[in-house]
Amino acid sequence: MLDQRWAPANRASGGLNAERTMLLVALMLADSLYAAEHRPATGGGPSAAYLATLADRLEGIADTLEKPAPDA
Repeated sequence: MLDQRWAPANRASGGLNAERTMLLVALMLADSLYAAEHRPATGGGPSAAYLATLADRLEGIADTLEKPAPDA
């Protein structure tokens, strides 16, 4: 699971450092877990509330990615 997400996370982090990439991998895994735990029980597709929550989480991740990396 880490290997599947490493390349996209590394690209998203700009290849700056392994710590930032690992943070992004952790966020991606957390998002996948959240989605699995909150998947609608019906087969009719995701609810509007689920999609709104997912959009908020993605915006939060995007905001995090847009912030400059702190100096080490």
